[in-house]
Amino acid sequence: FTVEVAEYVSGVPEIKLPALRFKEGSLFIKDDELFTISGVTPGTTVNQLTEAIIIENVNDNIVLVIPDKSGENNVGTGTVVRIESANGEKVYCSYTILCYGDINGDGLIGIADFSKMRAYILSKTTLEGPFATCADINFDGKIGIADFSKLRAALLNKTVIEQNRKAELSGE
Repeated sequence: FTVEVAEYVSGVPEIKLPALRFKEGSLFIKDDELFTISGVTPGTTVNQLTEAIIIENVNDNIVLVIPDKSGENNVGTGTVVRIESANGEKVYCSYTILCYGDINGDGLIGIADFSKMRAYILSKTTLEGPFATCADINFDGKIGIADFSKLRAALLNKTVIEQNRKAELSGE
């Protein structure tokens, strides 16, 4: 493990690792405790996401990586965004995308998500990790019929699924 030494303060080096943040005005939200990125609207592409990202404390050997995705591909629930060394040997930080309502990870909210949630409610499948998080559409801490109904309403264009959980919880 190698670190760039930025400056010495009282004989102790201040270590500055590469960090990810978003351009001002971006709706994306980075959670450094859960290592997630939310505020991702359905249909957001790799290009749209990467255009909003600023990598701080960077040198020429650092790259932004979104494995198995490129350009106009959608980023969806479970997509991983990493800052790593150009040779791929070091990962400095890694975040998982959350797109509420997208529980199959395709970056859209559609009938496949509806079918998956129905199967979950009928105990025919399980949802884990970010997929379970994004199935809790009403943010009450559990996945149930209320989430299923809200997903159905969204598919019928009767409501929009909030992508900013903090705003939903605070009533903003």
